[in-house]
Amino acid sequence: MSAMKRFEEGFTNPLGSPAYFPPPYPFRNAETILIEFEASPKSVEKELPEPLEFQPGTVFAVVQDAEIASGASFHEGYIFLRAKYKDQFGFYAPYVFGCPEEVVLANREMYGWPEMMADYPHPKIAKNGHTVTGTVQRRGETLMKASVFLERKARPEEVPNMDDNLTLRKIPSPLKDGQPIRQVIHIRLENSQLHEAWAGRGFLELGRSAQFKIARLQPLRIVNAYFMIVSWTLPHARSIWNV
Repeated sequence: MSAMKRFEEGFTNPLGSPAYFPPPYPFRNAETILIEFEASPKSVEKELPEPLEFQPGTVFAVVQDAEIASGASFHEGYIFLRAKYKDQFGFYAPYVFGCPEEVVLANREMYGWPEMMADYPHPKIAKNGHTVTGTVQRRGETLMKASVFLERKARPEEVPNMDDNLTLRKIPSPLKDGQPIRQVIHIRLENSQLHEAWAGRGFLELGRSAQFKIARLQPLRIVNAYFMIVSWTLPHARSIWNV
């Protein structure tokens, strides 16, 4: 008998049956609720790890249902803050929840998003009249609830472009006194398409949780609210800095 050769290894663990394949990853026809809001600047700054720099401005909450490569449903919720590293601006997500696990593992292990599993099966985005509502739940707790009452067609140019993302990937060392791997990663989404967009009045509630401090980003004022159908591709990262 011979050991598994390196060229026989899968892309990631388990090496004999990897949890996910290499990028790029297509996401199609995502029904997306996007809430732009104001939050406490002090609370926002507390969510940004060094060496990312705080950039003043609004905060964004996203709840969406997309199709992954297999056509299966992918449910996810994000909070996005404005950040900068060196000369690169991007959106940093201190909270990400999603399912199924293939997407969560890739986002967490490879790209450095701090993604945690959401409850599965998940509640799909609900449509009742002209009101669209999305929720993110984890272990029975509702961590995000976002809704939009549609009032008008949105102009493509008014919808925020959020293709540039910054993450801080931190991998602990198994050694007692070992140093963690700590990297700032810049990811730029590709092939972004806005198929349809509506604007209206928005609502956002961030749940109180013993585990997550997401509630301190509770909106002070809703600035804009959109319901969109979008597609994009998640490619390889563009840059990595060891920090």
